Amino acid sequence: MLGLILQSGQAAADRMPAKGKLLVADKSLIDPNFYQSVVLLVDYNENGAMGIVINRVSDISPSSMLPDIQELESYNGQVYVGGPVAAYGVLVLLKSRDIPGGAENVFGAVHISGDSQLLRQLSARGLGERELRLYAGYAGWTAGQLENEIDRGDWHLVPATEEIVFSERPQDIWNQLAPSSRVLTADLAVAGGIN
Repeated sequence: MLGLILQSGQAAADRMPAKGKLLVADKSLIDPNFYQSVVLLVDYNENGAMGIVINRVSDISPSSMLPDIQELESYNGQVYVGGPVAAYGVLVLLKSRDIPGGAENVFGAVHISGDSQLLRQLSARGLGERELRLYAGYAGWTAGQLENEIDRGDWHLVPATEEIVFSERPQDIWNQLAPSSRVLTADLAVAGGIN
């Protein structure tokens, strides 16, 4: 009996959003902004949540989006569609053991920044997509909105890893993380939804 209680408690904890977790869109989520998307939560508190879609590559070049940052001409990466909010703004995810000035830690060695001076410095150092990703826009939720979407079954929570966030094949991340119907059935059984 104690084992079942611990499993149920763990299942409930796994469904709690938090900074540094991934939101994996359910197969039934058809909103074009989030269809088959994986979102890294970069901020979460009582006022709401902010995340970045990590698996949508755009056809925009970094130097054309940010022509004032000449250092990007040598950057060998692409711009990703980070979400529908502030789509003309750029956020940066950086993988570094140290937190550089102008950045905030998300989890582990992954940091976020919107500081153009830091982007200049990082680009000048010759960092590529293994350490530096550029995102146009972000996803945002007001207080309680994300929790309602999770309860409705729109999102599944998965712990983030550096390997997932900086995957060499971002277009494959959703297929790798999307839960199968068998996993969903097991989750419902643990939560008491199936007899």
